[in-house]
Amino acid sequence: MFRPQMPMNFYRCLCATNARLDPVAPPFPVNTFKRQTPGEGLTREAPELRETVDRVHEIASIRQRHDDGALRRTDWVSALTLGWGFIAVAISLAVFGGNVTTTDATHVWSWIGLVALYALAHDTVFAAATGSAVPTQPILVAMLLTVPLNLVPILLLAGVLLGAMLNASSARFTYRIALEAIAAWHCMGPVLVLAAFGNPSPSLSHWPIYLLAIGAQFVTDAIVAVVRTLALGSSVRSLAAPMIWTFGIDLMLAPIGLTAVLAAGARPELLILLAAPLGMIRLLAQDRSAHLEQALTLGTAYVEVSTQARVDSMTGIANRRGWEEALEALEQDVLDGRVSQIDVVMADLDHLKITNDRYGHQAGDDLIREAAALIRRMAPAGAFVARLGGDEFGVLIPDPASPLAATRMVADLRAAMDPTREPPLSISLGVAAAPPCSTITDAVEVADTAAALDKASRRAGRDLQAVTPRRRAADTQAPPSERQPSAGRSDS
Repeated sequence: MFRPQMPMNFYRCLCATNARLDPVAPPFPVNTFKRQTPGEGLTREAPELRETVDRVHEIASIRQRHDDGALRRTDWVSALTLGWGFIAVAISLAVFGGNVTTTDATHVWSWIGLVALYALAHDTVFAAATGSAVPTQPILVAMLLTVPLNLVPILLLAGVLLGAMLNASSARFTYRIALEAIAAWHCMGPVLVLAAFGNPSPSLSHWPIYLLAIGAQFVTDAIVAVVRTLALGSSVRSLAAPMIWTFGIDLMLAPIGLTAVLAAGARPELLILLAAPLGMIRLLAQDRSAHLEQALTLGTAYVEVSTQARVDSMTGIANRRGWEEALEALEQDVLDGRVSQIDVVMADLDHLKITNDRYGHQAGDDLIREAAALIRRMAPAGAFVARLGGDEFGVLIPDPASPLAATRMVADLRAAMDPTREPPLSISLGVAAAPPCSTITDAVEVADTAAALDKASRRAGRDLQAVTPRRRAADTQAPPSERQPSAGRSDS
């Protein structure tokens, strides 16, 4: 049965384990570059490692949201609709789907044994790099071929819920029951196909019907998985690899159930034939789960260290290393055609040395934090903000929503400055874009030069304001013949 890492029964697959991981928060607060993820710091020469780190982050995040009860509304709605919807369908088929004519106690005990085996298989999660699966397929095949079709959904539901009892959960009762019941939807496709062909007796000659039945199972499983993936806020594209992997496992396990039925029918020996491979898989799965927990723990630690290496500890935004990696990533995006326009804003905090000398370094640090918060607040959505050095900041805006996004940001920053306060909050700014600059690096240099010119003009303006009062005072004391002409007046 399909259990990918994110959709469907992901919560139960991972939250049932003993270890509890804390999710790694995105490394930068708000208005950060859209491509920044915990694994973004990894080089492009190690895509598999970065993909693994990203998966670890998502696993830990979803598990933590489950433990904290911070689930999406769509998750609750989809779980309750699909789960309780199946419960209603299963009960309806059991009551109104036909009469059970058998009175053989052996058959009844075999059905009960199949429910117990299904519960054990449902609790046996076999994890792999692309997802995780439960080895329920042989028991499902045995149920479909030995149990009246109208009873298969209700017996499968009983096995699922019995398996859920093997693990404690803090989720609400209605949500947990619904979440477990979703796992039983995959039986409806085979039930309908076999019913359409008159529920033929077990025989290898019916292999085309069996292939059609398992195909219907995969379609049902895929539909439910897509719904759950969207409800969890994950990407549907992530389903392809785990679905192919798990459906392949189901195809290989299905003949075990068919062979057991052909050999033992509905007799108790059927349970023995099914229990032996299930026991082996369960032992392997337990060892696999232990390794998965170790990998998650190590992966989470790696993400935390990787994140800290790319964050400026004083301001909480990216540091120069994060900035350089973002530049590299954007340059590649431009080459690949994923991004067509990059706006660059360079900012240089004014008066930092004066503030440090006059008010102390703590005041200087506070001024840096205040400047970083202001730049981050004024940056448009999707922008990447970094502190490049002591008083230097940079902003990258990929594919801005407006051609004037950077210009408006600069205008908003200048409107928010207060150079008259003590210590003054003043920032020199420069803007550039690629294109027209040939590369993003060129745009950064152009914007940096513009910020330097802005600082120089501000300094010249302050020097002029300081010199003019002294010159006027000297002129009033000098003889008329030695006075300098006033600015804005001609000699005539």
